[in-house]
Amino acid sequence: KAMAAKRPRPPQDGGEDDPRGGFVVPRQSQREANATRSFISTPYLTTFGLTRETVLNYFASSPFFDKTSNNAMLAAQGGVSLEHLKRLQGVQYVVADATHAPTLFVIHKIRRSSPTSAILLEVYYVLEGMVFQSPDVRELLLSRVEKARKHLRRSVDKLLPELLYSAPEGGHTWSFSSQRRQQRQQRQQQHLLLADFYDLDEDVEGDLRRHLEVVKARVAAEEEGAGEAAAAA
Repeated sequence: KAMAAKRPRPPQDGGEDDPRGGFVVPRQSQREANATRSFISTPYLTTFGLTRETVLNYFASSPFFDKTSNNAMLAAQGGVSLEHLKRLQGVQYVVADATHAPTLFVIHKIRRSSPTSAILLEVYYVLEGMVFQSPDVRELLLSRVEKARKHLRRSVDKLLPELLYSAPEGGHTWSFSSQRRQQRQQRQQQHLLLADFYDLDEDVEGDLRRHLEVVKARVAAEEEGAGEAAAAA
């Protein structure tokens, strides 16, 4: 029996077809791709070094650089200056901080709308010649929460062995002294012994239940016979 071929699904916005099965694989955003990327050019650093005047040229050779930016356009025309950039509108890169040069530079990617107005798009660091993108607030929060979770988990794992439960003492208590620790171990051992004592084998428990049913039936029969004898008398 012939089967109709299924129509492949069109790629969704921001996705592409997976050649293995026609499913849609979402494209990774540029920011997500840059979050795990870094760049360094040892030949450039050895030859030119880094200064406030050269760090943008160095940054332009990295994968973070937008080749449609105003910086790229001015570089193709012969040079980039801050005064030229201020007169243009669009995406630009500027050195935001070079206080700790040549060890650290901070580069801002901005969208300029006027000589005095610009929107910050991204922040990049050049640390010891290594270029990387600054994480956003969400990534920082997720990182901090994950670290806090790991520390809490380790703390709980260390505290649990010191937890002592005793009904006469009011429930759960903490046992940090060696004496209390020994008491806790003794009580735990007693609990294990009691558990073993009450942990009857299923076959034995079944035999006891059947024997109890037999005894109940015998007692009921005897009571019934005694009642009939009294009625006959």
